[in-house]
Amino acid sequence: MPRLDTLKVLLVDDHDDGREILALYLEYEGASVAQARSGTEALELAGGERPDVVVSNVHMPGLDGLAFLRALRDQPLLAGVPAFALSGDLRLERSGRIADAGYAGFFPKPIDPEIVVRELAHLL
Repeated sequence: MPRLDTLKVLLVDDHDDGREILALYLEYEGASVAQARSGTEALELAGGERPDVVVSNVHMPGLDGLAFLRALRDQPLLAGVPAFALSGDLRLERSGRIADAGYAGFFPKPIDPEIVVRELAHLL
């Protein structure tokens, strides 16, 4: 299994249990993980310390994952940060809305942490 040493991940999900479990798994594999419960909170965190990668739920109250990523892309220092979407709605990926929003990839829920680690390791 590849390690994620030195990788700074911004993990965005309004579902606390799933977000915290994935964060623990990523940290176990060496990543530094900042967690946000909403798109608005994630924008604030990303502005403070630029992440190497964003992993964001799509369906969230308020600023959802699609609007969050568009807002992130509007900030010049954050525009190039790779991002991956999380969702249990597979129709989003098939419709092209995930790619159109600027996500580099898609992880279906329920999440398989080993797949997430493998994909994020390619960034290193």
